[in-house]
Amino acid sequence: MQTPRETIVTLVVLTTVVILTLTLMIVLLLYLNQRRQLSFQKNIEKLRTEYEKNLLNAQLEVHEQTLQHISREIHDNIGLSLTLAKLNLVGLQKNVPDSDTAKFNESFSLITKAIQDLSSISHGLNTNVVLANGLILALEEECQRINKTGIINVSFLVSGDSVYWDSQKELFLFRIAQEALNNIIKYAKASKASVILHYEKSEINLTISDNGCGIKQVGKQKIGSGLLNMESRAKLLNGKFTIDSNSNGTKISISIPIS
Repeated sequence: MQTPRETIVTLVVLTTVVILTLTLMIVLLLYLNQRRQLSFQKNIEKLRTEYEKNLLNAQLEVHEQTLQHISREIHDNIGLSLTLAKLNLVGLQKNVPDSDTAKFNESFSLITKAIQDLSSISHGLNTNVVLANGLILALEEECQRINKTGIINVSFLVSGDSVYWDSQKELFLFRIAQEALNNIIKYAKASKASVILHYEKSEINLTISDNGCGIKQVGKQKIGSGLLNMESRAKLLNGKFTIDSNSNGTKISISIPIS
C-alpha cells in the first residue's frame, strides 16, 4: 500500500509523462503540418514554373511560326514581284532613251539590291534553314549578312570543342544572338560588334558585345522588350543572362547548360 507521499509522487510522474507525451505529439503534428505546407508550396511553385515555361514556350512557338510565315511571304510574294519587275526592266532596256539610261541603271541596281537584301532577310527568318544549318553556321551567316550592309562590322569567333546539341535549343540561342545584333544596329550607334561562341564541357557561353553608346538604364523596369525576350529565352533553357553596359559599349552574356 502506497503512502500519500508516494501516491503524490506517482501522480506527478504520470502527469509529467502525459504532458511530455502530449507536447511531443503536438510538436510532431506541427512538424508534419509544416512539412505538408512546405511540400504544398513547392508543388505550387513547381506547377507555376512549369506553367510559365509552357506559356513562354507556346509564345515562342507562335513567334517562330510568325517569322516562318513572314519568311515565306518575302520569298514567295515580295521577292517574286521584284523579280518580275526586274525582268520587265530587262525587256524595256533596249527602248530606254540615252538621256534616261543612268536612271534606268540606278533603278535596276536598286531592285537587284532589294531582291538580294530580302533574300538574305528571308534566309535569316526561316526556321528550317537555321535548324538545318546548325548554330555555328547560322551565326556565321548572320554576321556575314550584317557585314554586307556596311552599317557595322561584326566579327564571329568560335572556341572550345563544339558538341551536338538539341536543334530547338540551338534555334533559341540563335534568336537571342539575332535579337542582340538587331538591337545593336538600331540603338547602339556602334561601329564594331563581336559574337563569341565558347563551348565548355558543361555549358555553352554566348557573348555579344559592341563599342556603342551603351544602354542608358539597365534594370527590369527600364529594359526594352527585345532584351526581355532574350532573357526569357535564356531562362527557358535554364540559362543565365547578364548585361554589362556603360558609355563605352554593351556586353551581353548567356550561359546555357549542355545537359
